[in-house]
Amino acid sequence: AFSVLHERVTGRYCLPHKATENLDKYWSSYSEQRRCTVLLLDGADHMVTYVLCKLVEWCTYPFARLILISIADNVDLPLCLSQRESCLVILFDLCTITTPDC
Repeated sequence: AFSVLHERVTGRYCLPHKATENLDKYWSSYSEQRRCTVLLLDGADHMVTYVLCKLVEWCTYPFARLILISIADNVDLPLCLSQRESCLVILFDLCTITTPDC
C-alpha cells in the first residue's frame, strides 16, 4: 500500500519498507511547493491496523498537507480496534458521521 502511495505522491517507485520511511520524511518536512494530498480510504475497517495508524499519524504532522477521508462499513470500527491503537479510537470517535437506517 505504501509503495503505491509513494509512487503517486512522488512519481517514484520504491520498496514498501523504504516507501514508509520516505513518506514519513515527506510529510514531516516543510515545503512550499507541496500540494495538498487528499486520500480517500474505502473499506477502512478491512485495512491492516498498522497502515491505518500510519496514515492517521501522518495527518497529525504540522506540515503534512494530508487530508484523510475514511469510509468504513462497520459503524463500530473504534470498538474493534485494540487498546494499542487508542489514538485511532479517539480520532474516529471525533470524526464519525452516521446516517439513519433506510
